Order: sequence, then C-alpha cells, then structure tokens
Amino acid sequence: MIVIHTYPFGWKVQRLDIDFVQLRNYLVKKYPQVLIPPLPLVNQKKKLNKKQLYKKKVYYQKFLTSIVKSKVLRGCKFLVEFLKEQDQYKFGYDLSVKEQSRGPRKVKQIKTLTGEVLCEASDLAQKFSSGFPIFNSEYQRINGSISKKCKEIEISSKKLAHDYFALSTELNNLQNLVMTSTDIV
Repeated sequence: MIVIHTYPFGWKVQRLDIDFVQLRNYLVKKYPQVLIPPLPLVNQKKKLNKKQLYKKKVYYQKFLTSIVKSKVLRGCKFLVEFLKEQDQYKFGYDLSVKEQSRGPRKVKQIKTLTGEVLCEASDLAQKFSSGFPIFNSEYQRINGSISKKCKEIEISSKKLAHDYFALSTELNNLQNLVMTSTDIV
C-alpha cells in the first residue's frame, strides 16, 4: 500500500498498485485527448524491499504530479476523489462504479477545458479535397523548378571550382616566373 500526501490540502490517503492502474485506465478512457503517462508493471507476488518501495512511491508521485499539471484532468472529480477519499473500501466501491462507466463514443462527447472541439470538419475537408489537385500540380511545378535550379547551381559551382583551381595554378606559375627572373629566394 502506498501512502499519498496531497499538499496544500493536507489529504493523506492509502492506495494499492491496482488503484493507480485503474485510475490511469479510467483517465485514458474518459479523456482520450490527453496524454496520460505510463505506469510501471506491477508484480503482486514479488516482495519489495524498502528501497524498491521508496522508488515505487516516488514514481507514483511523479505520475500524479504530471496528471495534476493537466488543466483538463485537474478538474476530474474521480482524480480528486482518488486524492481525497481516506476510506479505502469506499474508494474501491466508487472505483468499481467508475470502471463500469463508458468513455466518450463521439468526438462531441470529449470534454476540454474550453469546451471547444471541432466536430464538423466536413466543410474543411470538402474545401481541402476540392483544392487538392490545384495544390498538387502547383507543388509539382515549384518542386521541379527548385530541383532544376539546384542542379544548375551544382554544375556552375563545379565549373567555378575548376576555374579557381586553374587560376591558382596560373598564379603559382606567375610567382615562380617572378622569383626565377629576379633571383628572389
């Protein structure tokens, strides 16, 4: 059993590993639009030492902290009950009732902080799909033009590099001529 202290409210509750799993499952089902962090695998048969129990407690604290950071989840009544209800048996009963509740079946049922969810995308989809052939042909034209210019630049840069090398060779020849003619060492 994990003891959870909630500050600044001063709530102190005890929860089992399965309670965290069920909380996560409930949140994933009820709030599919929110990323819920994963939980570690639980082996009920394995006896944990103090160090392992401490690590598990820290992990669960991080899990709860990341959940409470979400403005959408912060208002979830079930999460508040998870952190507030001290009677483990009453919470277990509430949990079993919540487990039976279904998550949203339609996009309109998803609850967000502002309540704004784009449900009617048919106009946008129609606009996008009707303009897509024009977009695609323009994209192909622009992409072809860019590709052609890049090839021209590549050829020009190779020619320019060749001309620079030829110039440097001639400059070296000129330097050798001046040095041998004037006996400058």
